[in-house]
Amino acid sequence: MKKNIISVLKNACLGASIVFMSACGDCCEECDVAIEVEDPVVVVDSNNCNAFNTTIERFKVKSSVADSNECLTMFEFPIDQNSGGSNPKDTLSELKHQILLSSVPFTYDGKNYLMAIFDVLPSNSRLVGDILVSSTDVTANTATIRVAGRIAGLPDAVVSEEGSAICKYMKKNKSVIEGTFRDLMSNSDYQYGRILSNAQPFNYAAVGVDIINSNGSIIGQLGDPGMPTPTPDKISEIADIVSSMKAYDITISPGQAYAYISKYGVSFVFIVTEIRKSPIFPYRERVTIMFHSMQ
Repeated sequence: MKKNIISVLKNACLGASIVFMSACGDCCEECDVAIEVEDPVVVVDSNNCNAFNTTIERFKVKSSVADSNECLTMFEFPIDQNSGGSNPKDTLSELKHQILLSSVPFTYDGKNYLMAIFDVLPSNSRLVGDILVSSTDVTANTATIRVAGRIAGLPDAVVSEEGSAICKYMKKNKSVIEGTFRDLMSNSDYQYGRILSNAQPFNYAAVGVDIINSNGSIIGQLGDPGMPTPTPDKISEIADIVSSMKAYDITISPGQAYAYISKYGVSFVFIVTEIRKSPIFPYRERVTIMFHSMQ
């Protein structure tokens, strides 16, 4: 069972006094997206709406070797206004049951080990695309997404999948949408949607710290009886990493509209149009969105 990292770290600090190695680097969990220099504006043609639809499968690493329901793709918004975007694959998660998010090396009794933080989802800052579907509830017709850019909700539900619907919506709500994008550009708290009322933060302090030996095998968790004990310096280092690691999931439902600035600084309006489960084995779950770029 996973232990709370805070209590484990306090106990593990006691009595540790061996020589330590240099730490592995870690990517920035709060790094901001590049944003456009000019304020985005709504320029749409309701009679010739340049909107796109895309379907995003729920992200899932293999739960076992025999698991056929793995999906490691997410959605990435395009740079070109005439493109429908792409579905990059998280190759670092391929063939793994868990994703290594961060690690700190240490030595104990002359042997090399790693303290490691694992999860089944990459954190926002580690997404290879813009939108990852982290969970779905087909019965409740809701899902959660994890995004790499800045995001804010927009008013009024859109209840049509017709191609011109998003253009009509953007034209009708032009001033509100443009004002929302000005807020997005000026306030970094919209990064990952972390200030949205429908965003849920994930606390990595609740995740245990695994110990990995020189053969790459997980042999237990930090604080378990018989586990090698890192020095206080190393324990403080992994504690600092964990406290800085954050992930945010946003609960969505069909009809909702969002303003979004992508990881490459391009602005879009997108509408959630469908959440469903395939009737065909292995019954994968999906979210469909309609989107249109700003100018």
